[in-house]
Formats: sequence, structure tokens, C-alpha cells
Amino acid sequence: EGNYSSDITKYFLLLKLIFHSHNYICHQSLFSLALIVLEFISLK
Repeated sequence: EGNYSSDITKYFLLLKLIFHSHNYICHQSLFSLALIVLEFISLK
């Protein structure tokens, strides 16, 4: 059960990472880039 919920968490974080990456590509904003970095760190 614990592994299952942590897989969902990783998948959710990956979706957020993709979302932030998309925002960065569209807007070229440093704020979005900072969010990407924070999400990436939280994945590890």
C-alpha cells in the first residue's frame, strides 16, 4: 500500500514538472524555471 501511494506521488510530481516546463517554454520566465528546479529536487 505504501509503495502504491508513493508511486502516485511521483507520477503527480512528474505531471507538475511537465506543466512547469510547458509554462517555461511558453513564457520564458525565470519564476517557472525556479519552480522546475524545486520540483526536480523534490523528486529525488
